[in-house]
Amino acid sequence: MPKDASLNSVFGSLSRKDLDTIRPSLTRVDLELSQKLSSPGRIIPYAYFPISGMISLVQRYSDGSTVEVGLVGRESFWGTPIILGIPWSPVEAMVQGEGQAMRISAKALVAAADRIPLLKDMLLRHAQFLQVQVAITAACNGLHTLQPRLSRWLLEANDRMDGDDTMLKNEFLSFMLGVRRAGVTSELSKLKSRGLIELGRGKVRILDRKGLESQACDCHRIVRREYNGMFA
Repeated sequence: MPKDASLNSVFGSLSRKDLDTIRPSLTRVDLELSQKLSSPGRIIPYAYFPISGMISLVQRYSDGSTVEVGLVGRESFWGTPIILGIPWSPVEAMVQGEGQAMRISAKALVAAADRIPLLKDMLLRHAQFLQVQVAITAACNGLHTLQPRLSRWLLEANDRMDGDDTMLKNEFLSFMLGVRRAGVTSELSKLKSRGLIELGRGKVRILDRKGLESQACDCHRIVRREYNGMFA
């Protein structure tokens, strides 16, 4: 396993001996923008542990509408149903930000968790954290207006990406937030006029993180607090 695999927090918590145990089952792969890693209702073949980039968990509906319900970066992993003994998920996992990840088959992950108690404990903690994140995101989508939700999303993306640039298109962001593109464009312009962000072709750069935090709802702070409480 490459040394930088420890940049994923799950691997970073393991001893060298435990890492050596799981090493043969891991493959480093590229995460390409919009790549589907798993589909709703279908067997999840692999778990992914990002070392850069982001994975969106997206709920799709029969009328064609979509909304993001979770976001995974190097702080966690995707494949939580596997460790809970459920081989599928109702959500779609797709790459939101390009990067790389360590990939492991579902069978190998279960076997490794059975052999390594600390790994199993960490995986279960991350499964619980994902449940918290999904619950908070659902509440946020239902209760808060677009601007604080958009600010929250930009902060969450910034937490998971290197630097202050987030590569995205307005239509992709509207897809994630479950709103019309025109609304996203308008709210991004307002954040820009306040000097909080800079907009480029397919890119958003955060100029004033503290200022952006003041525009976001409490959901971002709550999720970070829960994560720190589980993994401090």
